[in-house]
Amino acid sequence: MFQIHASLLFSRHTGLPPVATNRVYFAHINDFSTHRLLRAIAHNTTLSRLPGEVCCAPTQWLMPAARMTARFPHTPEAVANTLRIAETCHTDWRFGETIFPAFRQLTDDDAFLTLKKQTYAGAQDRYGAITQAIRDRIEKELAIIRHKRFAHYFLVVEEIVRQAPRTCGRGSVASSIVSYCLNITHVDPIKHNLFFERFLNPGRKDPPDIDIDFPWDERDDILKWVFECYGKRQAAMVANQNSLGFRAAIREVAKVYGMPAKEIGKVSSQVTRHKDLLGFPALPTNEQWIRRLSQVLKLETPWREILAQALKA
Repeated sequence: MFQIHASLLFSRHTGLPPVATNRVYFAHINDFSTHRLLRAIAHNTTLSRLPGEVCCAPTQWLMPAARMTARFPHTPEAVANTLRIAETCHTDWRFGETIFPAFRQLTDDDAFLTLKKQTYAGAQDRYGAITQAIRDRIEKELAIIRHKRFAHYFLVVEEIVRQAPRTCGRGSVASSIVSYCLNITHVDPIKHNLFFERFLNPGRKDPPDIDIDFPWDERDDILKWVFECYGKRQAAMVANQNSLGFRAAIREVAKVYGMPAKEIGKVSSQVTRHKDLLGFPALPTNEQWIRRLSQVLKLETPWREILAQALKA
């Protein structure tokens, strides 16, 4: 309550409009146990030893409007401001649609011709003499890149890499001779019999993903250059959201429950082998699946609860 009053006093003192929030950490009122579980996994400890201060409060869930209004009867304008902010947020996200800016405002044809010219110039530097095998491989890759309209992408990556010569393109992109000729990668795919289709092929729907390692002492300068060159509306930092596969989730949840390592290994292997062999005539609920699996494997307490939590984690 002191914090609420202090915030209101600060709002009135500064003239900044108040906003009602709940510092949300989970979506539903019953998700606090899952929150504690994930915090225990993050801190590599058991639930019984998890310090209370590393968790949020049980009330910090995504409350409905009526409940939030009831929590702030003394400042209805704060609730109104929250709704006003929510209404101005962009929510029309279309994650299945890829939007990529044109390189230097070039058309698709001009971008492809630029990429082709740079690729052959790079091939001359890499190989000296361009043999028929090299030419055939380049033309094959360029045809797929053109069909997929990814020439702009390769030109952008090449321009960024050019700013820092001590780079290394890694992963499946090493299978591309176009990337090799552009100095994005440094492995000759012909010499090492690498297949371009591992990186990009006509049947692939996802855009190419070129991973580049920069020296640690040049990374900040490169990021600064990218934002200055392309602008903040065309460039952004992204973060990875890691998730657990089901078997890994079982192991991690069992660890925070304090189960012995030997038993964890045994049960997780058994569950993995039997999870699709339970003979359900129709798709079961999680509860039905856990009950049947526990009966088949003769799992004792607390394995049912561990499996239920693993399905959430």
